[in-house]
Amino acid sequence: MDPYELIFENKQLTVQPLEDGMYSVYENDIKIADLYPEIYDCKITWYTADLITAEYAQGLGEAIYNHEL
Repeated sequence: MDPYELIFENKQLTVQPLEDGMYSVYENDIKIADLYPEIYDCKITWYTADLITAEYAQGLGEAIYNHEL
């Protein structure tokens, strides 16, 4: 899958979709997070093990989801 650019909170990010359903997110060629969605009770929650807040991960995940619609 091809990477794409995404503007989130006034920052230009590069999103690299991975074959396992995860997304690697970069800012200025520095990886800031690997995100993955989980669907439970018709709601998508985005998770990461990286050093970003859960709120930032959720917002970024929603931006990724909206971009891919």
